[in-house]
Amino acid sequence: MAAARRRTVVRHSRRPAHPRCDRIPCPRYEGSSTRSSTPIHGSPTGGEKTRKRHITPDCPQPQLHSIRVEPDLRHVTLPRLGTIRTHESTRALERRLQAGTARVLSATVRQERGRWFVAFHVETRRDTLDPTRPEIAVGVDVGIKHLAVSAASDGEVRYEANPAHLQTALSRLRRASRVVARRRGSDRKKGTPASRRWEKANLQRNRIRHRVANLRADALHQFTSRVRRKTALSSSRI
Repeated sequence: MAAARRRTVVRHSRRPAHPRCDRIPCPRYEGSSTRSSTPIHGSPTGGEKTRKRHITPDCPQPQLHSIRVEPDLRHVTLPRLGTIRTHESTRALERRLQAGTARVLSATVRQERGRWFVAFHVETRRDTLDPTRPEIAVGVDVGIKHLAVSAASDGEVRYEANPAHLQTALSRLRRASRVVARRRGSDRKKGTPASRRWEKANLQRNRIRHRVANLRADALHQFTSRVRRKTALSSSRI
């Protein structure tokens, strides 16, 4: 009785080919150019790495000696970028640098919500503030109906009212969205790009959304700062 034949499927790994492997056997790339009888499991090695779109990584941290805050309080000097004008005044940082109570350690440039930011890592010398209730520990939970809920160790629970920044901006957001809908956007099936009027209208709509996000983040920072000034220990959960 004849034995059944067994078919073996061989998968080759994607390795760089040696310039002479097609003619002369090369021991280094021996498995990439010759057929093997042992099946290879797993995904092929190598391949081009892809990067997600619309994600801008943080720029490398500049060197300490090349970071400088200009005396006009409106410009900062960073390596490779040179002197850049800032939207906000650097008066508070300049005063501490002149008084010798602060020292710039590093700076990080990043893009967030359609704008570019530079964050300075500063070592400061300041007086510690004694909390009004040092024996109380407070836990903070961020919510939707309320901006945040704080629970103290003595059983006191406080609800921080939600400023409702989104509800305030909904009327403007609706109008901006209708303007965007009337413009010609990009079409992936046809391969046509968006018009300039669509890009301009979409930028105006994104500014409204970014403003809502910034206002909510600012409200959270102010609330957690008030809690930190009152109590010695606090923890938050988002």
